[in-house]
Amino acid sequence: MEERGSTQFVAHPNCQQQLLSIWYENLLGLREHTIAVKSLVVLAVALGLPLLAVSYWFAPCSKLGRIQRSPFMKFVAHAASFIIFLGLLVFNASDRFEGISTLPNVTVTDYPTQTTPLRSSG
Repeated sequence: MEERGSTQFVAHPNCQQQLLSIWYENLLGLREHTIAVKSLVVLAVALGLPLLAVSYWFAPCSKLGRIQRSPFMKFVAHAASFIIFLGLLVFNASDRFEGISTLPNVTVTDYPTQTTPLRSSG
């Protein structure tokens, strides 16, 4: 049910085609592949991110550099680097709290309790 004064917007198929061609720029054939192949590409980019960054640094105008400039690859690289950052953050946090065995609001001292009395110097 439409509200008064609102109209439904439908994009023209040619606009969708143009947007998809911009999104997959320099990635010939990737648009027609299955989700599994696209997922493997995403995994390969995520694992090879350091090597891809160094290769782009030395040869930005190469074929690999042009592929890395496509919006799809930029999105995948940024998403992969953010997920790696979050994973390292969680790994660091879990490492810090691994050895805690006390309950909340329980105070534990760093030194063992003293069982022998101190001698007075005198």
